[in-house]
Amino acid sequence: MTCSIAFYAVANDAYVPTAVMALRSFQRWHPELAYFLLGTIKTFSPQSHELIRRYGIELIDVDEAGRFITQGTNKDRYPVEVFYPLKAPELLAERGYDYSIEVDGDVFGPEPFDIPRLKSLFKRTKGYAARPVGSLARTLMHKRQELNEEFDFSPKTVAVTLGLTRRKIWRRYEAQAGIIYWNNTAMAKISLFEKCVEIFRKCHGCFEADQDLLAFATAIHDIPVRKIGHPYNFGFFEDSPWVDHRMQRRFGRGQFAGVYALHFVFAKPWAVLEQPTPVKIHFVNAWRDFVCHELGADAGRFFREVQPIGVIEETVDQVTG
Repeated sequence: MTCSIAFYAVANDAYVPTAVMALRSFQRWHPELAYFLLGTIKTFSPQSHELIRRYGIELIDVDEAGRFITQGTNKDRYPVEVFYPLKAPELLAERGYDYSIEVDGDVFGPEPFDIPRLKSLFKRTKGYAARPVGSLARTLMHKRQELNEEFDFSPKTVAVTLGLTRRKIWRRYEAQAGIIYWNNTAMAKISLFEKCVEIFRKCHGCFEADQDLLAFATAIHDIPVRKIGHPYNFGFFEDSPWVDHRMQRRFGRGQFAGVYALHFVFAKPWAVLEQPTPVKIHFVNAWRDFVCHELGADAGRFFREVQPIGVIEETVDQVTG
Protein backbone atom coordinates (compact mmCIF):
# COMPACT_ATOMS: atom_id res chain seq x y z
CA MET A 1 0.00 0.00 0.00
CA THR A 2 1.40 3.39 -0.95
CA CYS A 3 1.59 6.26 1.50
CA SER A 4 2.38 9.47 -0.36
CA ILE A 5 2.32 12.44 2.01
CA ALA A 6 2.12 16.19 1.42
CA PHE A 7 2.25 19.13 3.80
CA TYR A 8 0.17 22.21 3.09
CA ALA A 9 -0.65 25.64 4.45
CA VAL A 10 -2.92 28.47 3.31
CA ALA A 11 -2.24 32.19 3.15
CA ASN A 12 -3.21 35.57 1.85
CA ASP A 13 -0.37 37.81 0.74
CA ALA A 14 0.30 39.23 4.22
CA TYR A 15 0.53 35.74 5.74
CA VAL A 16 2.87 34.21 3.14
CA PRO A 17 6.11 34.57 5.19
CA THR A 18 4.48 32.96 8.22
CA ALA A 19 3.00 30.07 6.21
CA VAL A 20 6.23 29.49 4.28
CA MET A 21 8.26 29.32 7.50
CA ALA A 22 5.76 26.84 8.96
CA LEU A 23 6.15 24.59 5.93
CA ARG A 24 9.91 25.04 5.86
CA SER A 25 10.20 23.95 9.51
CA PHE A 26 9.05 20.49 8.40
CA GLN A 27 10.72 20.56 4.98
CA ARG A 28 14.17 20.86 6.57
CA TRP A 29 13.61 17.46 8.21
CA HIS A 30 11.70 15.80 5.38
CA PRO A 31 12.81 17.23 2.01
CA GLU A 32 11.57 14.08 0.25
CA LEU A 33 7.92 14.97 0.94
CA ALA A 34 5.78 17.49 -0.98
CA TYR A 35 4.90 21.01 0.16
CA PHE A 36 2.01 23.16 -1.05
CA LEU A 37 0.61 26.61 -0.36
CA LEU A 38 -3.02 27.43 -1.17
CA GLY A 39 -4.13 30.95 -1.94
CA THR A 40 -5.33 33.31 -4.62
CA ILE A 41 -2.19 33.65 -6.70
CA LYS A 42 -3.11 36.93 -8.41
CA THR A 43 -3.14 38.66 -5.01
CA PHE A 44 0.44 37.64 -4.11
CA SER A 45 3.20 40.23 -4.37
CA PRO A 46 6.47 39.60 -6.23
CA GLN A 47 8.16 39.38 -2.82
CA SER A 48 5.77 36.59 -1.78
CA HIS A 49 6.35 34.69 -5.01
CA GLU A 50 10.10 34.97 -4.52
CA LEU A 51 9.91 33.57 -0.97
CA ILE A 52 7.70 30.68 -2.09
CA ARG A 53 10.07 29.81 -4.96
CA ARG A 54 13.09 29.92 -2.65
CA TYR A 55 11.86 26.79 -0.90
CA GLY A 56 10.37 25.00 -3.88
CA ILE A 57 6.85 25.16 -2.48
CA GLU A 58 4.15 24.54 -5.05
CA LEU A 59 1.30 27.02 -5.31
CA ILE A 60 -2.31 25.92 -5.71
CA ASP A 61 -4.59 28.67 -6.89
CA VAL A 62 -7.84 28.87 -4.91
CA ASP A 63 -10.43 31.63 -5.05
CA GLU A 64 -13.60 30.83 -3.13
CA ALA A 65 -14.21 34.31 -1.72
CA GLY A 66 -17.70 34.45 -3.18
CA ARG A 67 -18.76 31.32 -1.30
CA PHE A 68 -17.49 32.36 2.14
CA ILE A 69 -19.04 35.71 2.94
CA THR A 70 -19.08 35.69 6.72
CA GLN A 71 -21.95 37.16 8.73
CA GLY A 72 -22.83 37.69 12.36
CA THR A 73 -20.55 38.62 15.24
CA ASN A 74 -17.41 37.39 13.48
CA LYS A 75 -18.09 39.03 10.14
CA ASP A 76 -14.79 39.75 8.36
CA ARG A 77 -12.76 38.83 11.45
CA TYR A 78 -10.39 36.72 9.38
CA PRO A 79 -9.56 36.63 5.66
CA VAL A 80 -11.44 34.13 3.53
CA GLU A 81 -8.35 31.94 3.23
CA VAL A 82 -9.05 30.50 6.70
CA PHE A 83 -11.64 28.23 5.04
CA TYR A 84 -9.32 26.94 2.31
CA PRO A 85 -7.76 24.14 4.43
CA LEU A 86 -11.04 22.30 3.96
CA LYS A 87 -10.50 22.14 0.20
CA ALA A 88 -6.88 21.03 0.23
CA PRO A 89 -7.35 17.28 0.89
CA GLU A 90 -9.44 16.87 -2.26
CA LEU A 91 -7.07 18.97 -4.37
CA LEU A 92 -4.11 16.94 -3.16
CA ALA A 93 -5.93 13.66 -3.77
CA GLU A 94 -6.33 14.80 -7.39
CA ARG A 95 -2.56 15.25 -7.52
CA GLY A 96 -1.93 11.70 -6.30
CA TYR A 97 -1.24 12.30 -2.60
CA ASP A 98 -2.93 9.77 -0.32
CA TYR A 99 -2.46 11.79 2.86
CA SER A 100 -1.69 15.33 3.92
CA ILE A 101 -0.72 17.32 6.98
CA GLU A 102 -2.35 20.70 7.41
CA VAL A 103 -0.25 23.28 9.24
CA ASP A 104 -1.28 26.79 10.20
CA GLY A 105 1.26 29.59 9.96
CA ASP A 106 1.77 29.48 13.73
CA VAL A 107 2.81 25.81 13.60
CA PHE A 108 6.40 24.66 13.99
CA GLY A 109 8.25 21.37 13.49
CA PRO A 110 10.85 21.24 16.27
CA GLU A 111 12.16 17.79 15.31
CA PRO A 112 11.63 15.20 12.58
CA PHE A 113 8.69 12.84 12.55
CA ASP A 114 9.27 9.14 13.01
CA ILE A 115 8.17 8.39 9.44
CA PRO A 116 7.25 4.71 9.96
CA ARG A 117 5.02 5.73 12.88
CA LEU A 118 3.57 8.59 10.89
CA LYS A 119 2.72 6.25 8.02
CA SER A 120 1.16 3.83 10.47
CA LEU A 121 -0.99 6.64 11.85
CA PHE A 122 -2.15 7.56 8.37
CA LYS A 123 -2.98 4.00 7.37
CA ARG A 124 -5.19 3.67 10.46
CA THR A 125 -6.95 6.97 9.72
CA LYS A 126 -10.25 6.53 7.88
CA GLY A 127 -11.19 10.23 7.86
CA TYR A 128 -8.73 12.50 9.61
CA ALA A 129 -6.62 12.46 12.75
CA ALA A 130 -6.64 15.41 15.16
CA ARG A 131 -6.50 16.43 18.79
CA PRO A 132 -9.89 17.13 20.41
CA VAL A 133 -10.49 20.39 22.26
CA GLY A 134 -14.00 19.62 23.55
CA SER A 135 -17.40 18.21 22.75
CA LEU A 136 -19.69 19.53 20.04
CA ALA A 137 -21.98 20.61 22.89
CA ARG A 138 -19.18 22.96 23.98
CA THR A 139 -18.88 24.26 20.42
CA LEU A 140 -22.61 24.97 20.27
CA MET A 141 -22.47 26.77 23.62
CA HIS A 142 -19.75 29.06 22.28
CA LYS A 143 -21.69 29.62 19.07
CA ARG A 144 -24.83 30.63 21.01
CA GLN A 145 -22.76 33.07 23.05
CA GLU A 146 -21.91 34.90 19.83
CA LEU A 147 -25.56 36.04 19.71
CA ASN A 148 -25.76 35.93 15.94
CA GLU A 149 -29.03 37.34 14.67
CA GLU A 150 -28.71 35.43 11.40
CA PHE A 151 -28.49 31.96 13.02
CA ASP A 152 -28.81 31.30 16.74
CA PHE A 153 -27.31 27.76 16.96
CA SER A 154 -29.95 26.66 19.48
CA PRO A 155 -30.50 22.88 19.81
CA LYS A 156 -33.83 23.22 18.02
CA THR A 157 -32.38 25.27 15.16
CA VAL A 158 -29.45 22.94 14.51
CA ALA A 159 -31.73 19.91 14.73
CA VAL A 160 -34.19 21.29 12.19
CA THR A 161 -31.67 22.95 9.86
CA LEU A 162 -28.69 20.61 10.08
CA GLY A 163 -30.14 17.36 11.39
CA LEU A 164 -27.91 17.42 14.46
CA THR A 165 -29.42 15.18 17.11
CA ARG A 166 -28.81 15.52 20.83
CA ARG A 167 -26.92 12.21 20.70
CA LYS A 168 -24.47 13.56 18.11
CA ILE A 169 -24.08 16.84 19.95
CA TRP A 170 -22.84 15.03 23.05
CA ARG A 171 -20.93 12.19 21.37
CA ARG A 172 -19.01 14.10 18.70
CA TYR A 173 -16.38 16.73 19.35
CA GLU A 174 -14.47 19.67 17.95
CA ALA A 175 -10.87 19.11 16.90
CA GLN A 176 -8.01 21.59 17.01
CA ALA A 177 -7.64 22.61 13.38
CA GLY A 178 -4.13 24.07 13.38
CA ILE A 179 -2.63 20.64 12.67
CA ILE A 180 -4.72 17.93 11.01
CA TYR A 181 -3.62 14.64 9.48
CA TRP A 182 -5.93 13.99 6.53
CA ASN A 183 -6.86 10.90 4.57
CA ASN A 184 -7.15 12.78 1.28
CA THR A 185 -8.78 9.94 -0.62
CA ALA A 186 -11.53 9.60 1.98
CA MET A 187 -12.23 13.34 1.96
CA ALA A 188 -12.42 13.37 -1.83
CA LYS A 189 -14.82 10.45 -1.75
CA ILE A 190 -17.28 12.26 0.52
CA SER A 191 -16.72 15.70 -1.10
CA LEU A 192 -15.84 17.31 2.22
CA PHE A 193 -15.43 20.81 0.84
CA GLU A 194 -18.87 21.00 -0.77
CA LYS A 195 -20.45 19.63 2.38
CA CYS A 196 -18.76 22.39 4.39
CA VAL A 197 -19.91 25.02 1.90
CA GLU A 198 -23.48 23.78 2.27
CA ILE A 199 -23.34 23.95 6.09
CA PHE A 200 -21.86 27.44 5.86
CA ARG A 201 -24.77 28.47 3.62
CA LYS A 202 -27.43 26.93 5.87
CA CYS A 203 -25.99 28.73 8.90
CA HIS A 204 -26.00 32.05 6.99
CA GLY A 205 -22.23 32.41 7.11
CA CYS A 206 -21.98 32.59 10.91
CA PHE A 207 -18.52 31.03 11.16
CA GLU A 208 -15.22 32.76 11.88
CA ALA A 209 -12.95 30.05 10.48
CA ASP A 210 -12.64 26.39 9.55
CA GLN A 211 -12.44 24.76 13.00
CA ASP A 212 -16.07 25.02 14.11
CA LEU A 213 -17.29 24.48 10.55
CA LEU A 214 -15.33 21.23 10.37
CA ALA A 215 -16.75 20.16 13.73
CA PHE A 216 -20.29 20.50 12.36
CA ALA A 217 -19.44 18.69 9.10
CA THR A 218 -17.78 15.86 11.01
CA ALA A 219 -20.84 15.28 13.19
CA ILE A 220 -23.47 15.70 10.49
CA HIS A 221 -21.76 13.36 8.02
CA ASP A 222 -20.28 10.87 10.53
CA ILE A 223 -16.69 11.46 9.42
CA PRO A 224 -14.34 9.09 11.28
CA VAL A 225 -11.81 10.89 13.47
CA ARG A 226 -8.73 9.31 15.02
CA LYS A 227 -7.61 11.05 18.19
CA ILE A 228 -3.93 12.00 18.42
CA GLY A 229 -1.83 12.91 21.42
CA HIS A 230 0.16 16.02 22.24
CA PRO A 231 3.38 15.01 20.42
CA TYR A 232 1.50 15.39 17.12
CA ASN A 233 -0.16 18.68 18.05
CA PHE A 234 1.34 20.32 21.12
CA GLY A 235 -0.32 23.57 22.22
CA PHE A 236 1.20 23.95 25.70
CA PHE A 237 -1.88 22.15 27.12
CA GLU A 238 -3.78 25.45 26.85
CA ASP A 239 -6.53 24.32 24.48
CA SER A 240 -6.88 20.72 25.58
CA PRO A 241 -9.26 18.88 27.93
CA TRP A 242 -6.36 16.75 29.16
CA VAL A 243 -2.69 17.07 30.05
CA ASP A 244 0.03 14.57 29.19
CA HIS A 245 1.59 14.37 32.65
CA ARG A 246 4.55 12.27 31.52
CA MET A 247 5.41 14.89 28.90
CA GLN A 248 4.88 17.62 31.48
CA ARG A 249 7.35 16.00 33.88
CA ARG A 250 9.96 15.65 31.12
CA PHE A 251 9.58 19.34 30.30
CA GLY A 252 10.00 20.16 33.98
CA ARG A 253 13.38 18.43 33.84
CA GLY A 254 14.37 20.49 30.80
CA GLN A 255 13.90 17.55 28.39
CA PHE A 256 12.00 18.92 25.40
CA ALA A 257 12.33 16.09 22.88
CA GLY A 258 9.31 14.21 21.58
CA VAL A 259 7.30 17.07 20.02
CA TYR A 260 6.88 16.61 16.27
CA ALA A 261 4.39 19.40 15.60
CA LEU A 262 3.83 22.42 17.84
CA HIS A 263 1.05 24.98 17.60
CA PHE A 264 1.60 28.44 19.06
CA VAL A 265 -2.12 28.96 19.68
CA PHE A 266 -2.04 31.76 22.25
CA ALA A 267 1.65 32.70 22.29
CA LYS A 268 2.81 33.71 18.83
CA PRO A 269 6.59 33.33 18.51
CA TRP A 270 6.97 36.55 16.50
CA ALA A 271 5.26 38.62 19.24
CA VAL A 272 6.23 39.65 22.75
CA LEU A 273 5.78 36.65 25.07
CA GLU A 274 3.44 38.02 27.73
CA GLN A 275 3.27 34.99 30.05
CA PRO A 276 6.64 33.27 29.73
CA THR A 277 7.31 29.79 31.09
CA PRO A 278 10.48 27.75 30.57
CA VAL A 279 8.68 25.54 28.03
CA LYS A 280 7.32 28.46 26.02
CA ILE A 281 10.68 30.22 26.11
CA HIS A 282 12.42 27.09 24.85
CA PHE A 283 10.13 26.61 21.85
CA VAL A 284 9.77 30.32 21.01
CA ASN A 285 13.54 30.59 21.00
CA ALA A 286 13.77 27.48 18.83
CA TRP A 287 11.37 29.09 16.32
CA ARG A 288 13.25 32.40 16.36
CA ASP A 289 16.60 30.69 15.90
CA PHE A 290 15.17 28.70 12.98
CA VAL A 291 13.71 31.79 11.29
CA CYS A 292 16.92 33.77 11.68
CA HIS A 293 18.91 30.88 10.24
CA GLU A 294 16.56 30.63 7.24
CA LEU A 295 16.02 34.30 6.50
CA GLY A 296 19.17 35.92 7.81
CA ALA A 297 18.95 39.71 7.87
CA ASP A 298 15.45 39.53 6.36
CA ALA A 299 14.04 37.86 9.47
CA GLY A 300 13.48 41.20 11.19
CA ARG A 301 11.77 42.53 8.07
CA PHE A 302 9.19 39.75 8.04
CA PHE A 303 8.72 39.28 11.80
CA ARG A 304 8.54 41.79 14.64
CA GLU A 305 10.30 39.75 17.35
CA VAL A 306 13.21 37.49 16.41
CA GLN A 307 15.68 38.00 19.24
CA PRO A 308 16.04 35.15 21.79
CA ILE A 309 14.36 35.46 25.17
CA GLY A 310 16.32 35.09 28.40
CA VAL A 311 15.78 31.92 30.44
CA ILE A 312 13.75 32.02 33.67
CA GLU A 313 13.69 29.57 36.56
CA GLU A 314 10.52 27.76 37.57
CA THR A 315 9.66 24.68 39.61
CA VAL A 316 8.45 21.47 38.01
CA ASP A 317 4.96 21.90 39.54
CA GLN A 318 4.61 25.29 37.87
CA VAL A 319 5.45 24.01 34.41
CA THR A 320 2.13 23.62 32.58
CA GLY A 321 3.19 24.91 29.22
